This record gives sequence, C-alpha cells and structure tokens, in this order.
Amino acid sequence: MQQLKTDFGLDVHAVPGKGYRLAQPLRLLDRDQLAASQGRSAWPIDVLDVVDSTSTEVYRRLVAGARPPFAVIAEQQSAGKGRRGRQWISPFGQNIYYSVVMEFTSGLEALDGLSLTVGVAVLEALQSLGVEGLGLKWPNDLLIANRKVAGILIELHGDPADVCRAVIGVGINVNMRAADVIDQPWTSLSNACHRDFDRTELVLRLTESLHACVAEHRQGGFRALRSRWENAHAWRGEAVALLAGNSKMSGVALGVDDRGALRLMGPDGERSYSGGELSLRLDS
Repeated sequence: MQQLKTDFGLDVHAVPGKGYRLAQPLRLLDRDQLAASQGRSAWPIDVLDVVDSTSTEVYRRLVAGARPPFAVIAEQQSAGKGRRGRQWISPFGQNIYYSVVMEFTSGLEALDGLSLTVGVAVLEALQSLGVEGLGLKWPNDLLIANRKVAGILIELHGDPADVCRAVIGVGINVNMRAADVIDQPWTSLSNACHRDFDRTELVLRLTESLHACVAEHRQGGFRALRSRWENAHAWRGEAVALLAGNSKMSGVALGVDDRGALRLMGPDGERSYSGGELSLRLDS
C-alpha cells in the first residue's frame, strides 16, 4: 500500500475488516477504445503508464527516427513540464498529459500564434463535453473562474525558418480533487463542473479538435482563428502586468493581433508583445 502512495500518489484508505480502498474511484485510460477509434484520430496515440514527461518521450522517439505526427499520453508524469522550467503536477490516473509532434515546413510565419491556436483547440474540445465558463489567458492557459484548468507548452526542434517539428504538450486537470503542491490558483474539470469526466473520450475530442484547428492554422495562420480566441479572452479590458524577467509593464489587455501577440494599452499607447518568456498577471 505504501508503494501505491509513494510511486503513484494514490490516496489509499484502510477499511477495518475489509482491506483497503481508494479515496476516489480510479478509471484508467481505455487503450482498447483508443485503438478501436483510430478512425477518429488523425495520428497514432501511444498510452504509457508512467513517463518522465510525454514531451520528452516524444522527442526521444523523434531522435530514434519516428516520423510525425504521433502522440504520447501517460497516466502519470514524474517530471511533467510547465512553462519557464516549472513542473506540471501529474498525479496518476486523474488528468490528461498529452504531447503530439507535428512538422511545419513554411518557416517562422507558420508558427506565429501556434500556442493560441492550440488554446482554441483545447477550449473547443472541452466545450464539446459541456464544460462552461472557460476563458483563454494569453499566451497558453485555460481558466475557469480565474483558476488554471489547463496549460500548453510548445517546444521547437529543427530550423524554425525551414523544416521544424513542434512538440505540443497539453496538460488538463480533469478529475483531480486536491493538490497542495500547486503554487497558483487552479481547478479541475470535476471540481468546477461537480462531476467526473471520461478521460478517454476527452483524449479523442482533444485529438479531433487539435487536428481541425491546426489544419486551419496551416491554411490561414492564426488570423483564421483569432476571432474565436478573442471571444474567449478571459482578461479583455482588465488591468494586467506583463512580466519579463525583472521587468514589468502595466496596462490594459486589449486582445491579440493576427500573429498572436498581446495588445496592451499602456501609458505610452498601444503596443504588441510576444515571446515565450513573457508572463501575464492581473495587476493588483
């Protein structure tokens, strides 16, 4: 029992005279259903029990000669990746840890706003399952009631100006009830919607939505999805602080431009900002 707690983070309770039980039901990803649903999936999906990071595993397979697109998902990550070197908390059998690699051959312009396009894809997948109250936070988070429910991390390999492979990592808090080690306001689908979710169906919906949205992005750039992102912008019109290292820029969030850059109205007028190391906060 201690190994279950230590290795998998499962909350196991002793029941006098009966043995042990999990504090909450555990429903694993259905490998058979995913395999039988290949017609719904735009790329092969490999399901692992435990991995350091699904994005790291995708990269290892690329180095070994695997050809994109393909996806790796896991029941648990021991070293899940968040933005700016942070760890993505990844308990066993509760959430979605999903990474897919895609190849882009049209140079840097094809990559502009890609993380925002992925945000639209995740949003629409969750909405298709009846999740309400979702908002998009620039550049790559999804919120419910200003609490983080999902995040996106994109890592580029190859030449961004030529042939480039984008490893797109998506983490969604699904049926997680509590996590004391998360150091920011967060929620899960189950906490917000007061019901459990079928993670296997969510994987299929996410795959379909990613395929459709990225296809639109390839055809027309982020411009083709900009209005959908704007419609779900969580902090439009809010006073925000844009952080870059030790620098802070304050202003009002206006929205995004056709390349996915943040439009910020500051003391000196409107300016646009983009970059993977920028972080946005509500300005207190």
